[in-house]
Amino acid sequence: IQRSLRAVRHHPVVEQIALAAAGRGCLPVYLVGGFLRDALLRRPGALDIDLVCADPPLLGAALAQRFAGTIVHLAERLWRVIFAHRQERGQVDIGPLRGGRILEDLRHRDFTVNALAISLEDDPPRLMDPTGGLRDLKAARIRVTTPEVLTEDPLRLLRSIRLAAQLGFRIE
Repeated sequence: IQRSLRAVRHHPVVEQIALAAAGRGCLPVYLVGGFLRDALLRRPGALDIDLVCADPPLLGAALAQRFAGTIVHLAERLWRVIFAHRQERGQVDIGPLRGGRILEDLRHRDFTVNALAISLEDDPPRLMDPTGGLRDLKAARIRVTTPEVLTEDPLRLLRSIRLAAQLGFRIE
C-alpha cells in the first residue's frame, strides 16, 4: 500500500499540483476518489484527479496557470481544470471540504472505495480511510458510505453498477 501511495504522491502531475497549492497558500489540499483508488488497485487509470480544499476557485486558478489549462466552473462550488500533460489530456476536479474537515468530507462520499484520501502536504503520504474503503478494495466490494447517500442522489445506484462492472467488484 505504501508503495502505491508514494507513487500517487510523486506522480508528476500530483507533484505540480502540490507545488501550485503551496505557492498560492491553498494547503491543505487532499487527493480523493478514483485516481487514488485505481493506484491502490495498481490499475492504470486516466489522468482524472479529484481534489478537495478550502478554496476551490483559488486552487483552480493556480492549476490553470501552472498547467496552461482551462478552468471551468461546473457547479456552485465545483471547478474543473482541463489540461494536457505529455500528450495526454487530463482534468482535475476541485471541490470544497464538506463539513470543513477531510474525515467529515470522506464520510459523505458515495462509496467507501472512493472515500479514501491523502494530503498533498504529507510525504510520505498517509492514507485516510474512515469508512473502510481499503478493506472493501481488498474484498472487491462496492459499498455505500451511509444509506443516506442513495436518497441524496439516486443516480448513485447507476454509478454503483458502472463502477462494479468497471472494477469487477460486487455490490453489497
